[in-house]
Amino acid sequence: AAGKPDVVCAVNAEGPSVEGIDEASPILVTSGGGYSQDWKRPSWQDGHVDNIARGIPDLALLGHGYTIVIGGRFLSVDGTSAAAPTLGGMVSSINADLKAAGKPSVGFLNPLLYRNANTSDSMFTDVTEGDNRCAARGAPCCGGYKATPGWDATTGLGVPDYRKLRAAILAESA
Repeated sequence: AAGKPDVVCAVNAEGPSVEGIDEASPILVTSGGGYSQDWKRPSWQDGHVDNIARGIPDLALLGHGYTIVIGGRFLSVDGTSAAAPTLGGMVSSINADLKAAGKPSVGFLNPLLYRNANTSDSMFTDVTEGDNRCAARGAPCCGGYKATPGWDATTGLGVPDYRKLRAAILAESA
């Protein structure tokens, strides 16, 4: 809702942002996340991820209610398959600006994201309410993590602000 912080999952969320959510039809989309069993934490996550393993995810985007058109019909889709192309579109747009300025494309983005995460004008909206333990109402869940200030295993660094992401990338390419 306008003026309220983003919430990871309304089913299990606690706090003022979920007050007034329609209990009959809450948003049931959640975030994956956690820690790799195979990869150690990369150096660019130092100071953000408090675990020896690679923390996942790096960032988050809205994963609910994307409008698409198939065969002339409007449909609503959810999930990573909707959110990931949105981030790809953001980076593609920034790459077009870089190309027009005669500069190289963004390349590997993660170190830049983490370098710019804890600034006073962070490029991320930090998601601090909810968790990724969503299950059907009343059903037990298998684990998960709570959203907390800073990097967390539900929404990573948070939701990127396109204008700030673009400004940070262009500044580093100057």
